[in-house]
Amino acid sequence: MQHYNLRRYDGALLDRLTKIELIYRTVDEKDKRVKRATLTKKGIKTIEKVIGIRFNEAHDAIYCLSEREKAQLGQLLKKMMFALK
Repeated sequence: MQHYNLRRYDGALLDRLTKIELIYRTVDEKDKRVKRATLTKKGIKTIEKVIGIRFNEAHDAIYCLSEREKAQLGQLLKKMMFALK
């Protein structure tokens, strides 16, 4: 499981996600100052639904490209991914 350091103002977002039952929060066992946010089953289902929608949108956007343009896009995206590592 990945954990991310969040800024203080992100607490309001976490409060809203907790209120609508997309996440739950627990206190870290090793460091009581740290609170962990974990997706609920409802949160996981929501993420899966959104990913499916975004995947379909991306598919529709790429559909208009020629094979050559798709290959170029693939090369550019790989280059960007390596730059982010």
